[in-house]
Parts: sequence; structure tokens; C-alpha cells
Amino acid sequence: MNPSPPGAPPNPKPTVRIGDVAVALDAPAHPHLVPYVAPEELGLGPHVRKTLRWIMQKEKLGQDVFLMGPPGSTRRALAFKYAQLTQREVEYICISRDVTEGDLKQRREITAGTATYIDQCCVRAARHGRILILDGVHNCERNVLPLLNNLLENREMALEDGSFLVHAKRYAALVERDAAVEGEMRQRNLHPVHPRFFVIALGVPVPPFTGYPLDPPFRSRFQARFVASDLANADRAMHWAAARVPAVPRDALQKVLAVAAVLHAQSPETDTRVPPCTADPAVAARLLAAGLAPAHVLAMLYPWATMPTTDDHTRNVLESVMRRFGMSWDHARDTASIAPALAAKAATAAPGLTPWVATPSFAIALAQLHAAHAAGLDACVVGAKGGGKSRLVRQFVAQLGQVAVLVPVYRDMSARDLLQRRATTPAGDTVWEDAPLVAAMREGKVAVLDGVEALQHGSLGTLERIVSNRSAVLPDGTVFVSARHVEADPRVRPDGRAVVVVHPAFRLVAIARTTVPGGSGAATRTWVSPEAAALFPYIVLPSLPCAEEMAVVRALVPGVREPVLATLAAVAAELNASHDEVRALAHALSLRQLVKIARHVTQYPRDDVHALVLRVTMAGFSPAAVREQLDGILARHGIVPRRRRGGVAGGEDGEVIALTEIGGELDIGGVRAPIKQDADPLLIPSTLFYENPRQLLVLRDVLKDWAAGSHLLLCGAQGLGKNKMIDYLLMKLRRERQYIQLHRDTTVQSLTAVPEIRGGVLSYADSPLVVAAREGHVLVVDEADKAPTHVTAILKSLVEDGEMRLGDGRRIVPRSGDAAPGDIVLHPSFLLVALANRPGFPFLGNDFFHECGDVFACHAVDNPDVASEIAMLAQYAPSVPLPVLDRVARAFAELRDQAQAGNLAYPYSTREIVGIVRHLAAFPDEGLANVIGNVFAFDEVDDAARAVIKAALKKHGIPVPSDDDGFAVALAVAAPLPRDRPARGSWSLDPAQTVPVTRTPVALRGGWPVSPTSATPTPLARTDARSNVFSEELFALQLPTDSPILAAHARDGQLHLVFTSPIALATVDLADWTVSVTGLHEYFPLQRGFPALRVVALGGSERGVVLVNGDDMSVLVLRGGKAWSASVPVEKGFAAGDVVAVPAGDDAVVVAQPGSRTVTAVRVLAGEEAELVKWTLGEPVATAFAVAAGALVQTRGGALVLLDPRTGAARVFAPQVPVPHLASVVATSDPAVLAGVSGDSELVTLDISGDDKSIRAAAVDALANPYTNVAPVAASLPATSTLAIARPVAPSPARAAAGGSLDIFDLAHATVRRIAVPLPPPFTAKLKAEVAGPLGALKAPAHDSPAIPAAVVVAEAPADGSAVVVDETGKLRVVQVALPALRAELADWQRVIGRDAPEDLEVVVEGAGGNEEVAAMLAQQIGVGKGKGSGSGEGEGSGDGEGGEGEGSGQGGGSAIGLDAAANGGAARTSREALDIDQLITNAKGDVDGETATKKVQIRGAENAGGAIADAIRDMHDRAVQERMRELSMKEHDMAAYLKYKQSVTRELAALRQLLEATQRKQKERVWLSHQTTGELDDRRLVDGLCGEHAVYKRRGDEDPTLGALFDVPKRVVFCFDLSASMFKFNAHDARLQRSIEVALLVMQAFKGFEYKFKYELRGHSGDSAALEFVAEDAYPKNEKEELAVLTKMAAHAQYCLSGDNTLNAIKEAVKDVAGKESDEAFVVVLSDANLSQYNIQPADLAAALSSDSRVQGSVIFIGTLADQAETLRAALPGKAHVCMDTGDLPRIMGRIFAGMMRANL
Repeated sequence: MNPSPPGAPPNPKPTVRIGDVAVALDAPAHPHLVPYVAPEELGLGPHVRKTLRWIMQKEKLGQDVFLMGPPGSTRRALAFKYAQLTQREVEYICISRDVTEGDLKQRREITAGTATYIDQCCVRAARHGRILILDGVHNCERNVLPLLNNLLENREMALEDGSFLVHAKRYAALVERDAAVEGEMRQRNLHPVHPRFFVIALGVPVPPFTGYPLDPPFRSRFQARFVASDLANADRAMHWAAARVPAVPRDALQKVLAVAAVLHAQSPETDTRVPPCTADPAVAARLLAAGLAPAHVLAMLYPWATMPTTDDHTRNVLESVMRRFGMSWDHARDTASIAPALAAKAATAAPGLTPWVATPSFAIALAQLHAAHAAGLDACVVGAKGGGKSRLVRQFVAQLGQVAVLVPVYRDMSARDLLQRRATTPAGDTVWEDAPLVAAMREGKVAVLDGVEALQHGSLGTLERIVSNRSAVLPDGTVFVSARHVEADPRVRPDGRAVVVVHPAFRLVAIARTTVPGGSGAATRTWVSPEAAALFPYIVLPSLPCAEEMAVVRALVPGVREPVLATLAAVAAELNASHDEVRALAHALSLRQLVKIARHVTQYPRDDVHALVLRVTMAGFSPAAVREQLDGILARHGIVPRRRRGGVAGGEDGEVIALTEIGGELDIGGVRAPIKQDADPLLIPSTLFYENPRQLLVLRDVLKDWAAGSHLLLCGAQGLGKNKMIDYLLMKLRRERQYIQLHRDTTVQSLTAVPEIRGGVLSYADSPLVVAAREGHVLVVDEADKAPTHVTAILKSLVEDGEMRLGDGRRIVPRSGDAAPGDIVLHPSFLLVALANRPGFPFLGNDFFHECGDVFACHAVDNPDVASEIAMLAQYAPSVPLPVLDRVARAFAELRDQAQAGNLAYPYSTREIVGIVRHLAAFPDEGLANVIGNVFAFDEVDDAARAVIKAALKKHGIPVPSDDDGFAVALAVAAPLPRDRPARGSWSLDPAQTVPVTRTPVALRGGWPVSPTSATPTPLARTDARSNVFSEELFALQLPTDSPILAAHARDGQLHLVFTSPIALATVDLADWTVSVTGLHEYFPLQRGFPALRVVALGGSERGVVLVNGDDMSVLVLRGGKAWSASVPVEKGFAAGDVVAVPAGDDAVVVAQPGSRTVTAVRVLAGEEAELVKWTLGEPVATAFAVAAGALVQTRGGALVLLDPRTGAARVFAPQVPVPHLASVVATSDPAVLAGVSGDSELVTLDISGDDKSIRAAAVDALANPYTNVAPVAASLPATSTLAIARPVAPSPARAAAGGSLDIFDLAHATVRRIAVPLPPPFTAKLKAEVAGPLGALKAPAHDSPAIPAAVVVAEAPADGSAVVVDETGKLRVVQVALPALRAELADWQRVIGRDAPEDLEVVVEGAGGNEEVAAMLAQQIGVGKGKGSGSGEGEGSGDGEGGEGEGSGQGGGSAIGLDAAANGGAARTSREALDIDQLITNAKGDVDGETATKKVQIRGAENAGGAIADAIRDMHDRAVQERMRELSMKEHDMAAYLKYKQSVTRELAALRQLLEATQRKQKERVWLSHQTTGELDDRRLVDGLCGEHAVYKRRGDEDPTLGALFDVPKRVVFCFDLSASMFKFNAHDARLQRSIEVALLVMQAFKGFEYKFKYELRGHSGDSAALEFVAEDAYPKNEKEELAVLTKMAAHAQYCLSGDNTLNAIKEAVKDVAGKESDEAFVVVLSDANLSQYNIQPADLAAALSSDSRVQGSVIFIGTLADQAETLRAALPGKAHVCMDTGDLPRIMGRIFAGMMRANL
């Protein structure tokens, strides 16, 4: 510029001109406030110049502007460029939801004890003529920015200090009119707005992007311009990016920008699943220039492509874009394309850290970090928790040689908390203290923001200026400028206080998970929005492949066993690729946890890996289907539960775990830890804890992790003793405890430090956490699941890194860390123990384990096993009898199983049992039946729960008082037998008859190994019979089979039974009631009918078992874990299958075919030797029996032949007179007398005392047998010297169904007791035309069809001599027959039911020690007398009395409901009366129905409402139904049909509604709303309160929704019901169609009122169509009539449709339809009864159809599918296929599927 000539006017101000628009330049008073934008950051291209010219135009017009555009830094760079170009000072504020009025206008500060107002950005800009830049306007909550409306429109604003800003022209006009006015205006605090004040607002369009829409009045005050992204024009982006980074490879840049431009065009409006690319082309160029390949750069700029949250549909679309330009996203995992310099850095180890394993995934991530650093960029590392993100960043920082500053980020952190926090000086003045991020900016360190995904929406915008421009303005006014700014503008002079240079070495690295912690269950949602993606380059750390995981673990755990490592890595990989429900467990097997498990199994190689995996994953708290799938995955990899001889309560190999102190150490089962010697006794907990095996096992596992220095998490249901266990361990270890209990209102501040205000000075008191960290105590964090997960997440940094930022600005740092003055050095003995309830319904807490569990050593605290629980209860209540404790423990174990199965909502715990037994111990007369209600009163009005509870309690012998039944005693009467026993024939020894015998040695074939399916016997499912009714039956047991029992034999306390489908041998121990099952299907191939098998147990030490196959006359010997076989020679001409096999001595089995003359004994000798002893009789064989001397054979001629296999002897006893044909023979208490049952059901005795030369038969009793082909079964009961005979009982008017009787004969005392037992008759049983009368002539039985036994076997239990009756269904009934045992049990039962409380309970107030006046006053107040009182009578009455000395009397009449003797078939008693068993069963008439005689005594009757009340209740219900019918115009039969359907699913419906309501409550849970003028004082704003701010409160409320941010879209479900012709055809067989229709009603009823959250459709499929619509989305039935119409239409279609199956097509169409709609989660549930093989449907085809779209979770229920296909389906469709063999289970299966749908939201 030429100098001006002399005398010329002064030079005008310099100007800047863009085209035809010019602006004069003023020298800035504060140059550091003029932003600096480097030329390479934003060049002056044509589009930039046009925008700058437009802004310049608007400023000249006095119009504020709004730059609208997609996310990115372009808009802010334009605003800064304009200020730089025009040399204007700038006031900048990044708007977030935390911005308040004080941040915009004026903020109060206390200086020298006086509150003053400090102008904020808006006021400073207005007064000093600066440009106000409002960045991120879309992030501001409603009703905040409108306070600027008057400033924007009229340039006026009222301020908090009483001053007022007026328009510059108005102010100048007043001054011009009268100059003296200016002083007066200043005195009145009137200040002009500078005429050059100008506002530039920046924002993104909402929608489609996330944020809040603009308030119309606010919007109307701006002129807007849309600033498109550079990616909108790929050529322009290429030109300017190449110009700004000359060294970039042009071809690579062109590819990258081409893909980015295509992805940028995919806006949310066109496809919601493909987010738009918002990257800066210059960033892409800089990364390429740093040495990265194009695929790596694209993966950093567009992170969604490589995130695991992206569904397959979106991934396929993205892959197609890449392939169009010759690339693939898979190339982002290729290490070969990384520049050598970057690869070398990635492989370099850093000193002072754990070994670095440069696996391909880590090498790529580390290379990307170094490339970003070389390009001068910050970065964000994203990955799954426990995947190595923190370790990667530590490695990166160490390689740079810099220091990392950890900045833990949590949800409650406000935007300004990232930069500074308010505090007070000791004098009470307010100050601002720098946050760690600012300290890192000053000192040139690497700021590591851990957990940025937790930040509220918009808070990340605070970092935008720091990241892109390296400048910032702090809340206290401090200005940070970049080093390049200082170099470029010498006028900027940093002073270290007001103006600070950002250190050139400063870097910011963010760490985040892919999803938001504590969010909803939608696995497809991520926190990375397009706005966030524009902020950083992202480095997505993928889940490591097996080989990489193994390499990492191998390096970190030297000496780890390679097979174990490979197996664990394979399991983790399969879990990640598994079905959605099982995949939820994969997070628990993260890389971090794999390292922990490897260390554990290396240190403790004998530990059960299966149990360890279950513990780490907390799989015990998952649904049964998920646990089953996990077990299957583990089994496929060879991880199976270790079998323990000691059972679940024992240690390894049955060892007994004990807790002892040895040499200053605590020893639990061989695991030791030192006991502290100098502990503070006041801080050591003291608790009452009773040791038991199960909890000692848990404590031993805890001690292992304790000794390893791991922090602990104990997770379990309520009332399981988590607190007691930890306190007991601390007490034994003598460790001091600090305790903190979390709750809903716990905040990060309250968790770390407690703020206090004393004398106007803010100070912080150390929380228990800080004390424990400083002093080395144990911190117990109780109820950890009750606090919000974003609060407890801050514990992760303390547990994992040993570092934490406290609320007062101090830090907890590790001993090896960089401690600043005031920081707290973490004590090496510090340990954190978190206690939490299990996640999910019905618990109301948060999933603490899912969020933080991987940094702890996790221990699942489950309910104790029954033995452990009894041992513990016996210590709590030693006076309570052990049988009572056993009943309670078993009943509660059953209830817990019901809760786990989903039939009960509440998981009953040990705490409830302890309360019950302690009450029983204190008040033993009240009885268990009364005390049990103390726990179950909560469920009194829940009919479904009551039914389940009542059934469980009764099953285990706990009487339940209810409205339905009372208590009664029903015992069989002892009836006398006739002393005179008529003769029934005799046999005499015939020495002339000789029986030819041959003895043939044989070698047994085989020696094949056989073993039970389980190494340890399994307890049988037991149902106690004595609950409300006391009878002889003790309990019933069920064998683990649904097939009929083919044969059985009892010997030496063991019961051996054979059943089919497939053939198996079950051995029941009659002492402990356990069963071992040995599969034998290999030896007995499948046949059309049941094989004719007989089983005989041998005696002796080895106790072998012999199975005789009557079909081929072969024997199978099972002994010593091996099987041998041999053949038995048979006589030709006899039908196969009819065979008799009985034992003869200890080593022989006698085998005979009825009708044959040959009898063969198989003697099993030592080793593999055997002998066949064959007799040839003179007459055909009828039957054979076992006797002490060998075997007794009766011929069809009536002769008896006594055979001895040892000697081969045979003695023939010929009949002398007509003799009975015997059906069974057993021993009696008299060795000289046998007892037998004749073919005509008569009990006879066989006297064999006649010098072994004769046998005499005498009649004892006629056994009533109503059937012609059902024979009684007899057994000897030596313990009670009685005989037991099971016989059938026919139906009668008093007995609707046929039953049975167990007749107990005492021959010595000539009595019989006929005990009623349920014995279902065979379906081939034939009733006699007439019931047998008095004893008469007996006819020989017909031999053409053998009789069917009334019971499979009757045996004696060795423990107490009880009889065991087994029927063909596998039910074992144990009947107590010993009178002393009955007497004791009856007394115990009476104690269990307890005594009734007297009706005339007396209330007495007694005074003592001078307190008589107080007692008299209290008596008068509560209305009772202090003196004597009396009264009598029951029912209604009248009485009188007065004052404290009066007497009362009453009279009236009434009757006890249900206690009438005639009504109850016996005498009526009260529970306070003792019962004498001798009076009950001896010489009593009883209730005789001709076949049984029972004495019944009612103890307490039912409490049903009777008479008029019951009638009124019934009438009210009927009237309500009629009114509803009238309202809906429904007919009576329609309503009846509807109610019938609904009644079948009432229980499942209640459970599902409860689940849905719990989901709704959790999702609508209120949050803390800050910046309120009322409510509770906000700890974070205490300083603001001191300064006089009003909005310093917080209150609970609903969170204001943010448009575009994770919309609450509904879940979508399509239910496809099988309505094919086969459903109707087989409905009569198993009601499959009816059950399906009931499920349809269950769906409609369950979702009613929740349609906004669950959009569902009901479809059908049949031979006609694959998609029949019955209920369409948003066209749901509104009432019962419309629901019934849907059900009727479904049933009608099944009746009239064509045959055929469309299951596969129905699945495909449903998946396709539901995937095409926007949803939170999508489900398809298909019901089908298809026979897969018939329709040629392969399980693989079904799996492919159900998995055809990864966004849809599919399930299929097969109804009535063939049993052999069930396992095939489950294996092919893990977690997706459900086989319903019993249609009654269909609602329960559907309920389980529903629960899975909602589990993620609970």
C-alpha cells in the first residue's frame, strides 16, 4: 500500500472485501480472542468465499445468521474463518443440555466475601461488540435459549445484577439529546449493546439428526444458510483434500472419498440402518499420508461398518459399496497393507508394562493410533468390555514416551465438568479448579477419556473445539489457544493464566464400548451417532479370534495348560456366534476374564473348569434353556461337570471342607490366607454365622481369589447370606471393614466424597471408599445393583487400574503412579467386595454384573443344597426335630425350582426358612402348618401362586391350612382273622418219583463294560403323602421313565426294575431312595412289542443281576461293571415270551416256561464260568417260586417240586386231596410255614413242618378280587413279621375310580389291616360278573392266558420295615406298617399341624415395681380389664362388664364348620387333643365299603364360606358375567367357551402380565432432573447455591426425550399357528388344537395395553396357505367377543382346510415381513405339528429359515413331534427349537419364549 501524501486526510480503516461486499477492520483489543483457522484446515475455495460473503452481507444488514448443515467441523470453521478474516473477537459457547441461564448471561462469584456478578459470553459479546458463536444449538433443552430472544431481536436484555442492556442506537439517541443523561444512565446501570455485536448460531437439522427442534420464536430471529458437507461433491472434496495434504496418494484418496461420498448420500431418511458418513476429507488425506491403507482409513472414518452392533443387512449394503470400488471391509483386518514404519511401532514392546502381544487385531489398532498421532489427530478406541482397549492405549502412550492422564467419564458428568469444577478457598471465595483434561492440555500429556459412551447427548460437543482447533474457553474465562495460533499471530501473548497455550504434545484418546451401558436390550443400537462420528477417527477393536486370544493369554499366563487354553478360547468364540440368548453370556468370557480363568486353572489345576465357567458367566441365573445350551457348548468342547463322590456339598473327590486357623493363617479346604495381627478391633465385623458345607465351598473359592489379590463380586438372590459370608470371612481374617450401601439416589459424588459447607466454605469428607483405599481396609459395597449402572461403572477404574477421580478433585492413584500433592496413594491391602442381587425379574435392581462383572472375581451365591441347609437350620433351631427341618428344606428347594422354571415370581431364600424354624423353636406348639403362613401370606391373593405353593408344600408333607381342606387322620382298622383255618389240601413226598437232571458247564460270552448313565446315584423325585391327611402312606417316588415297568425284583435292600424306550435297568436303593440307571438297548434291540424280560437279583458279595429274555431264552448277567450272556435250552413247541424266572439261593436263577416239562437253573459262578442245571419233570410246569431251600415248582397237575440247583436234587410232593393252584408263595415269620396266594385269590398257609415229607395247606382269608385276570401280589415283611398283599379294588359308588389295597396280615396275632393305596388296574383288566363270596371250592386256573399282577412288585424297605408297592407306571409308594413307627409319626404329625389358638385369648396388663398406675391407664385406653374376667360360650353371644374390676359372661350357640362327624366319615376332634393310635385302629368299626376299612378322624375342617354367603358370592359372579355378556351382546355358550379357554392359561397370563409391567416400570423409571428451582439440593451445585443461584436443586421426573436419539420403537412379534388338518385330526388325542387356540388367547390377553411396546400379529399356516392373517398389526381385538371370534375362526380353518404343511414357507414369510419394519427387536414364533421326515423337512432347512435375517430372532415349537426327532431338532436349532410332547406344556413353553423377549429389558 502506498503512503498517503502530506496533508491528506488520515488513512481510512483497512477493509476486507469479498466480491462487492466489504467490512472495515478494527484492531482487536484482545488478539487471543480472534480465532485462528489454518489454511490447511479451511481453504478459501469458491464455496467458502460465497458463504463468507453471505455472512458479511448479513452482518452489514444487522441480521444474525444460522449456519445449518450436517455434523462436522465445517460450520464452526466457517464462523471462525469469518472472525479471523474480519479480525473480530469471538465469544464462543458450546451448547449442551447442561447449559443454564447463568452460563449465558451472568454468573455469581464470591470474591473477598462479597457476591459479585461476572458477565458471561452473551453479555461480554454484546457489550464489547464481539461475535457470539452459539455452537450446537440443537443440543439445548427447550426454554433455555429463548431468554436470548430479546437480545437477538431488539438488542436488549435485563441482567441479574440489575443492569440493563439497551440498543446502541437508542442509547446514542438519548446521549445525543442530552449529554448529561449518559452519567445518569450509567448510574442506573443502563449499558449500550455494541453496534458490532453479531450472532452466528450453528446447528444440525433435527430430524433426521439427533437433538431438539428449534423453538419457532428463536428460529425466526435468524437468517439461515445450509452448509453442505464437502462429501456432497466428491470432486471438490478430492481437490481441496489433495491441496491441503500434498503428500497423500491420489488414487487411494480418490477411492476413500468415493466410498465416503456414497455413504454420505445414504441419509437417515432413505434407510435408517445406514448412517450417513460425516467424515472430513482432510482427515482422510492426513491418515492416508501417515501410511494407512484405504480400507483402514475408511474403517476409522466410518466405524459402523466394523462394529459388532451392525446387523447383517446393513453390513451387506456397506460391503456392496466397498466392492464397487474394488475394496472390502475385510481388508481393514489385513496387516500386510500397513506401512512398515507403523507395523514396526505396533510390534515394539514398551518398558514397564505387562508383556505386549502384537496379535494382528492389536497390531492394526496400534498402527491406526500411531497414524492418527502422526497426522496430528486425536482418536477414539471402541470395543467390547474386557477386550483390551485400556491395555492398547497404555501401550500406545508408553511407546510415545508420554504420561497418560485418566479421565473417568460418567453419565452424571456435565459438559463443564470435563473442563473445570467449582470450589471455594479457605476464605470462602469461589474458584474454578481445572479438570484432568485441562491439566493434560497444559502439561502436554495424553488425556484418556474412559467411558465416553456414558456422556449425555450433546456433552461430547464440548470437546469439538479442542479436537479440531486446539482451542477452548474455560468456565472461569481462561482462553486456551493453539501453538500455531501463537506462531502465526505475534499479538497473542500467553501469560499462563488468562491466555494459555495448548501444549503441542497434548493428545486426547477416548475409550468407549460399542453400546450404551444400562441401555435397553436392543443389541443393534450404538451410542456412536453421525455427530459423534464426525469428532474423531475411530479405532474399532474387534473380538479377537481364538488364535489371537490364545496368544495373549499364553503371554500373560506363563505355564497355562495348552488344552485348557484352547478349549476356553473355542468356547468363547462359539458363545459369540451363538443364539442371541446364549450370546448374552459371551460378555462374561471376555479376554480379561479368559486371562483370569487361565491364571486360576494354572494355580489350581484340580478345580472344576465347568464350574468355573458357570461361575464366571453367572449362568446359574439364566433361564433353564440358556443353561442347557451353555452346557451343550461346554460338552462339545470336553468341559463337563466333575463328578464328586461327596455330592454337591462336598469338596474335590468327596473331601470334607473345614475352616481352621493354622499358624497365623486361615485355612478353608486347603486354601490359606494370612490373618492380620494388628487390626483395629472396632472395625472388624462380628456376625452370627453357622458353617455348612455349601457355603464353606463358596468361601473356599472366595479365598482363592482373595489370596490372588482379586476384587470380589458376590451375586445371588436375596436372603442367601452374602453379607454374613463376607463378614464371617473378614472376622476370621481379622480385616477391617468399611461399609457403604448403594441405592437409587446414589451419585458419583456421594460415592467418592461427601460435600459439606462449614462457615461458608465448601469442603469434602472422605467417604468409606476413600478411607478404605487410604488405610488398606476392605470396602464392602452392599446392594451394588440398586445404584444406576452409570454410577457404579466408575468403580471399574479403581478396580482395574487402581485410579479414581474424587468429587473434590483429588485422585486415588496406584502406588506406582504419578501422585500429585493431595492425591491418595492406594494402599496395597485395599480390597473391594461388591454384593449384588441377581439380575432380571423379579429383582428390581440393575444388571451390575453385566456392566462391571468382568473386572471382579465373580462368585454366584446360590441356595444351599438340602443337606447343607438342614445342617445350618439345625444350628439355628436345635430343638426343632430333624424330620421337620428336612421337610421344610425340601419344600423350599422345590419352590426355588418352580421359580427358576417361571411358575413362581418370587425366589424363596434361606432367610425365610430361618425365620420359620426360629419361630418353631420359640413356639413349638404352634406347629409348622401355622407358622408356614408367615412367609406365604404375601401370596394370599395370588391364586396361581397359591396353587403352586400349596402343591409344593403338600408334596413334601407340610400341611397347608386352606379354605379347601382341613386336617384329618385316616388309618386302616385292624380286623380279626378267623382262628380256625379250613384245610385246603396237602402234599406228600413221593420218593418213588425221580426227576432226571443234567449239569452242563458253560462259558459266559462277553465281558462287555457297562456302567450307569450317572456315576453317582440320583435321588428319586419324592412326594410326601402326609400333609393334610395322616395315613399309612409315607411318600411316593417316581422312576425316571414314562414307559411301563416290564419286570422287577427286590433283594438285599435293593430294588431292580426293567423298563423300555429304550431298555434300561434301574436299581433303587431302598435305604436312601436313590436310583442308578444302566442303559441296555445295545443288548435288546427294538421290537414291535414289549420284550418278555424278567429280572432276578443274585445274592452274595458281588450282587449281580440276571436278565432273562423270554423271547429268545437268553440270559444277560450284569456283575462287576461288565455284562455276559448265555443261552438257555428250551423245549420245542412253546410260544416265546411266557417265562418264569425266580432266584434259587445266592448264585442261581431258575427259568421255566409254563406248559413245558423242562426247568433250567443258571448258576453264575466265579469269573466267566456258569453252569446249567436242567431238570425234566413228569408234568408240565405251571409256575415257580423262590423259597429258602431253592426253588418251588408247581405243576399243572398240582404237584410241588422242590429243586436245589447246588446239588441238583429234586423232591416231588404229590397232591393228596384237591389242592390250590398257587399264584405266589412267600416266607413268613415262622420258618416252618409258607404263605401263598391261590389262583382264586385266597390267602393260604403251607405248613412244611412234617419232617420234610408233607406239606399242608390251610385257608386264612379270601382276598376280594373283582377282576378275572388280575392277580394279587404278596411279599414278606420280616421286620414287622407280617405279610403284605397288594390287590385290586373295583370302582364303587363311593369310589369313582378303581384303586387298590395293601393288606397287611399279622398271622401271629390273626389280624389284617386293609390299607387303601392307588393301584391303577391294567387297561386289559376284566371285571368278574359277580364278586367272590364266602370261601368255597377252588377251581384250577386256566393256563391259556397268564394273570396280570396287581402290582409290579411289593418289597420291604430295610430302614423301618415299610412296604414298597410299585405299579407299572414306575410309581413307588412307601407304606408304613409298623405300629410303633405309626404311633411316633402320628405324634410328630400333630406337632407339625400345631395346636389351634384358643378362641378366648386373654389380654392382661400387669403392673409391677410401682407401675400399677401406668398399667391401669393402659388397660383403660385399650379397653381391657385389669382384674378378673370370665366368659363362656361359642358363636354369637352377649356379655357385660364394667371398668377394671367387672366380670364378663357370654352365651350363644353355633357349630364348627366342617367338624361334624357324620359329614366327615369319623369323629371330630380339635388339634389340641392328643390322638391314641390304638384307639383309632384297634377294635374299631371304621368305614367299611366291603373291601377296605378305614378309621377317619377330622382334626380341623375346611374354612370355606358356606350357606348364604357362598350362594351370594356365586350369584354376584354370575351376575357380573351376565352383565358383561349383555354389554357385548354375547350368548351364554359363547362366553362359556371363552372362559374355558382363558381358564387354561390363567397362571401363564398372570406371570406374563407381571413381566410386561416390570418391563414398563423399568423403562419409565424417573431420573434426576438437574437445574431445578425446587426439590432436593444438588450436591454438584453447592457453590452455585452459595453464590445465590436459584436453580440448584434436583428432582425426580421423566427425562425429556431427544428427537432422533434412539427412538423408543416397539418390538415386533409374528406368531404363526399351525392350523393344518392334522391339528384337528389329532385334537381328540392330545388336544393340540385346543392348546394352540388357548395360546392365541394368551397372546392377545398378555399384550393388551402394551401394544405401543409390542406390535404383534397372529397368523396361521396350513395346506391352504403359509400366511393366514387372523390378527393384523394395530387391528387388535378390543373385547372378549372379538377375541372369541378370532379363536373360532382359527378352529374352523383347521377343521375344513386341505391337508399339507407350510411350516417352512410360513417361517420364511414371517421373517421377511417382520424384518422389513422398523423395530427395537423382531421375533417370529412358529407352532407346527409337522412330522419332519414325512414332509422331507430337514432341521438344517429350518435353521436356515429361522436365521435368514440376523435382525429377527426365531423360535419354533413342534407339537407332538416323534420322540426320536427331539434331540435332532435341539442340536440343529439350539435355543430356537422347542419340542412339546405334552400339549399341556404349550402355554408354559410360550411363556418361556415371552420371558426371553423381555429379558434384555429387565
